[in-house]
Amino acid sequence: HAFARLIPELQKKQLSKLRYFKGKLIDLAKKVQEIIELSITESTPLNTLSSMLEEKIANEQTVTFKDILSSCDSSVVKDNFKFLVTYQMHANDSWVEEISKHFENSNISESFLQRLAVAINGLLMIDVDDEEPYWRLRSNLLVITVAAARVMPVTFASITHRDTGISELHTLEENLVETVQRHRGWNGRRSALQLLGHMGSITPLVIDAIICGIQDVALVREAAMEAVPSLKHLDHKEYLPKIVANLHHQSTLVSYTMGKILTSVATHSESDAKLRREILNSLADAIRDVKF
Repeated sequence: HAFARLIPELQKKQLSKLRYFKGKLIDLAKKVQEIIELSITESTPLNTLSSMLEEKIANEQTVTFKDILSSCDSSVVKDNFKFLVTYQMHANDSWVEEISKHFENSNISESFLQRLAVAINGLLMIDVDDEEPYWRLRSNLLVITVAAARVMPVTFASITHRDTGISELHTLEENLVETVQRHRGWNGRRSALQLLGHMGSITPLVIDAIICGIQDVALVREAAMEAVPSLKHLDHKEYLPKIVANLHHQSTLVSYTMGKILTSVATHSESDAKLRREILNSLADAIRDVKF
């Protein structure tokens, strides 16, 4: 209602397009689910999932944010662009929740989640970006994968763990980090950060992605900040110095976020006393070094 009040020109045409986009995205999620579940039944080899999925949904085009704005008067777009983008972001969040509810009601299996992750990873291995700027195959599939990961967060973290997860997903972390750094669409970068948060591990690559995300547009920055509380597992203590070094980053927000990551690790039940002391000493040294 606020959207319609503020921008009367968009009241009918653009809101109807947003509703259409929502429907198409949910339809796409259902189509992907159908394809993945069929691949389970037919025991389709994991290494062919990406190409099979891409081929079968190649014609499942969706309305994009560009389409939503295309028929608007340019002055309306310019004057209300920030509001429009914020509306789109919150709309996307509600759509992810709706897709998650659909997956939950469908009782998706671990095999489904595993195959969906393998499929998106295979596409990202070919290229983390999409050739066609406004048909976001990878971006849309990343959103759908986020929705599935929210339904089975523990399973997703387990199967995607770099050291102990399934072999076909050992490169997922690296590919998601590159997506954060290179994907042209903010929604693709945002979804990649959300998936890294669901994976829960802290590595030098993940730190690079968080720092990159923090310095991105507001929509991506929010995703980077929201991922931090989920990053609790410091798999190797030799990764600690990189986080500590960035406590002294020129960006105050980066320094603050590194402190939040260290706090998350220190308060995690699996962290030992020695690691906690190292983290506390590092935080204390960083505070002492602050120049007011």
